[in-house]
Amino acid sequence: LKAFGVQVARLAIRGRGTLAAMAPLRAALAALLPAAVLGLIHGDEVFFKVLGTEHRLTIEERGNIHAYWTHHGVWQHFTLERDGGAGEVASGDTVYLKAWTGKYLSRSNGLSASSSTSGRNEKFTISLASGAGAIAPGSAITLETNKKEPVVVEDLASPGVVLLGNRRRDTASQFVVEMAPHLTTTPQPTTPAPTPQPTTT
Repeated sequence: LKAFGVQVARLAIRGRGTLAAMAPLRAALAALLPAAVLGLIHGDEVFFKVLGTEHRLTIEERGNIHAYWTHHGVWQHFTLERDGGAGEVASGDTVYLKAWTGKYLSRSNGLSASSSTSGRNEKFTISLASGAGAIAPGSAITLETNKKEPVVVEDLASPGVVLLGNRRRDTASQFVVEMAPHLTTTPQPTTPAPTPQPTTT
């Protein structure tokens, strides 16, 4: 009976409903079902946590990106959109990452959430850090631009600066993808404290 219920839930959220209509159900199921059962699909809302830390990718109001904070709120919120449209997200898929601002993460003029459209410079390849198959909440992943540039965090000892690096793949370029709660409206959060500067020793 439990297995049947899980299958019904999976089919329901992969039906013909709009992303807006399905998102609350997805978020509710994510809180109830094991990560291995509920793989990510087009339209899911997620956080990206720097592997081995509690720091998450953050988009500020003007589109600047960093990972200084351990928050998991509005500014850390991304919508995952498959280039191929509806379906499960698998390792090697091309995706677009829409920030809470409605803008897409883009490699144009560096890395920022600055684009109102999803085009060539907004394409990212999402891959499992090891192995192949479906990507689920809790998976360790990497993100690469259409130019094979990985999204990296500059200093794991004091995570904060996020940029496009070389083709090296290590923990500096790995993130844990987490399911995020559904945003019902376009939020206008209070500006957090100023971004702290990395300390030197």
